Amino acid sequence: MTTPEPTKPKVAIVGAGSIGRGWGALCAAHAWPTVLVDTDAQAMDRAFAEIARRARALVALGRADSAIVEEGLRGVQPSRSLLHACVSAPSHGGEGAHLRVPLCGMQQGLRATGPLRRRGRCVPRLRITPSGEATVRGEHAEKQSRCPHAVRERRRRLLRRRRLRLLQLDGLVGSLAAALAAHTPVRVEDAGARRAAVAVVVSDDADPALLFIRRQVRAGDPWSGQMAFPGGFCAPGEADRDTARRETLEETGLDLGPSRALGQLDDVSPRTPFLPPLVVTPHVFLVPDRPAIAPGAEADEALWIGVRDLIDPANQTAFSVQLPTGKRDFPAIRIGPHVVWGLTERVLRQIAALAGISF
Repeated sequence: MTTPEPTKPKVAIVGAGSIGRGWGALCAAHAWPTVLVDTDAQAMDRAFAEIARRARALVALGRADSAIVEEGLRGVQPSRSLLHACVSAPSHGGEGAHLRVPLCGMQQGLRATGPLRRRGRCVPRLRITPSGEATVRGEHAEKQSRCPHAVRERRRRLLRRRRLRLLQLDGLVGSLAAALAAHTPVRVEDAGARRAAVAVVVSDDADPALLFIRRQVRAGDPWSGQMAFPGGFCAPGEADRDTARRETLEETGLDLGPSRALGQLDDVSPRTPFLPPLVVTPHVFLVPDRPAIAPGAEADEALWIGVRDLIDPANQTAFSVQLPTGKRDFPAIRIGPHVVWGLTERVLRQIAALAGISF
């Protein structure tokens, strides 16, 4: 039984510059049918002469067979457009390119913003192995090529941003303490609003975390079931900081008495008239490690969430709320089943800004 001859891949080279000519010579040395495209006609003329020279030089060096090279040079054809080169390719049977060489010295600034698609799939890129063989990206090239370029690029950007923000965690506590010491908090004076205070509790360890609660689900509570910092309404004559300490003990079992008070953030208030008038004063406390906590009567859950998760761009999202005026989206952070948004998310952004973290 005879083994069928393997099908030669069709190649589209985008760009007739020096790199494109090198790819053209390599494809000619393998007798792969090749289409070359560029917007500069003079560059195309120079390219075909250079491809022939380079391919025949491979023969002189003993790296290519003369008959195969000559056959390959006859198979290198010009194309009238990028689309024609990578999709139509009627010069080679109209089946389109199997492989493509990404932009190589493209003349006059012609650019492609995404992968070139043929019959619902991306055309895989051509690669050179360490041994000098021209191959596709690997045995999973077809599967990988189905991933849209925009998605891959977004993943790369997220990884870069994630690495940058993890680097910003170094010295977080020191940076935050120094910034709060020099910070003059903005106070909101509203005689018609109730005053409340929350505790932003930061763990002083190698992997800093913040203390959160999930509020108990209760009828009549507009913040029912939401993620929040421990806190509550100020009692008559009670100082903001004392309220934050008391509510933290009641809601999480954590006594902030021996903790270090780092400072006070700007007051925050609801931005919608559909919520009760309220002014919240956040106070920042520092505790060693992550002390044991337990939800109190007013909380369904108490938990530590790492700062690295809170600033991870992959966790940034939007939270939709149905208001009487219609649906509205708010910036949010989703970590597993927990969504941090609203006043709590705005307090988090104050912390990040003071610590020099962008997210």
